[in-house]
Amino acid sequence: MPLLHVHILEEPTPAVLGYLRNQLPADVRVTAGEIGTNAAHHVLVAGIPGADELDASAELHTLIIPWAGLPRATRTLLLERPHVAVHNIHHNAAPAAEHAIALLLAAAKFLVPADRALRDNDWTPRYEPDRSIMLSGATALVLGYGEIGRRVAQMCRGIGMRVLAVRRRPEQTPSECPDEIHPPDALEDLLPRADAVLICLPYTERTKGILSAKQVSNGFPSSASAMLCGAATKTACSNPSMQTPRPTS
Repeated sequence: MPLLHVHILEEPTPAVLGYLRNQLPADVRVTAGEIGTNAAHHVLVAGIPGADELDASAELHTLIIPWAGLPRATRTLLLERPHVAVHNIHHNAAPAAEHAIALLLAAAKFLVPADRALRDNDWTPRYEPDRSIMLSGATALVLGYGEIGRRVAQMCRGIGMRVLAVRRRPEQTPSECPDEIHPPDALEDLLPRADAVLICLPYTERTKGILSAKQVSNGFPSSASAMLCGAATKTACSNPSMQTPRPTS
């Protein structure tokens, strides 16, 4: 009799499922696909399960979300089911961090407006003053220093940026950490030091509106461009338009 029954809601290919089963001990049973009647699994692997899927098994005690972050709808359902623990798998930390850096570079080099102009056969940007921003030597402020945030910070250092970071529990940061780590209540003081902000936070009630339009317009030095790049989930900005770089003065 298996001691642990895991059910994967989105059925993998037979090859992947077979490989997974071969890596697990004999007392772990893995099933996949649509949940049938008389379900008795202990662990459910699902990104955004519905109420019926969370209630299908009376034995369920753990939900594993196979990516970073907690969807709002799932959080609401879990608050009604306190007996179910939730865990994330951060296997997508690397591609999420790379995407954030891609957004940062696109904003700093004004790639989107330049591309749009060239597609319209408009060569005007070529003869205008260069508005691109040199990131080497600039300062990045990383909000969230988890699996994704640490990778983003590492990549920022790789292109020559100084890194400030905000972490909920800065005391847990290893002493050999090369970045400057601060608690959330230091955000107001950090914004004037930053040339770019990269948001690596899940979208929750605690992080919602963590940056306001007023903070961004007042917090950055006048000579800097505010580039806000969200990673992992929805950005925590109050104003989505703030994700567009503003010209230097």
